[in-house]
Amino acid sequence: MAGETRSNASVHPPVPGLSSPGGHYSHVTVANGFVFVSGQLPVTAAGVKLTDSPFAEQAQQVLALSAEPTPFPLFPVLAKMLTVHGYQYKEIVGDAERLEKAKRFILDGLTSGKLRPTIDRTFTLDQIVDAHRYLESNQQFGKIVVTV
Repeated sequence: MAGETRSNASVHPPVPGLSSPGGHYSHVTVANGFVFVSGQLPVTAAGVKLTDSPFAEQAQQVLALSAEPTPFPLFPVLAKMLTVHGYQYKEIVGDAERLEKAKRFILDGLTSGKLRPTIDRTFTLDQIVDAHRYLESNQQFGKIVVTV
């Protein structure tokens, strides 16, 4: 249908004014059906819209949210010249050629420094219990690394 989408968007840094049921949040559900992804713990927001957010002009990654239609604010998106990309995870991992291309892209990006994962904290192997506790606390923003 025109003016609808079944998607959500990711954005960083986090949107201010959102509540987090478990401390540090990661997925921020927005009132109009969009989801700003910033980690791993679901949270809710009241009245925040993608196109009204000061972060809306940042790059957005669009993921499948649900089978329910989500109203799409076409004119604000056009006015801000946002770009929306859609994909399904299984489209990549279910196709050997696409999966190889994706792995090559990631490995080349990591090797060249164009892709730099966010590392929250690094632990030594003898701190593995602390690393697991930190992971379970959902306080991290980025990867937890254990060096061997």
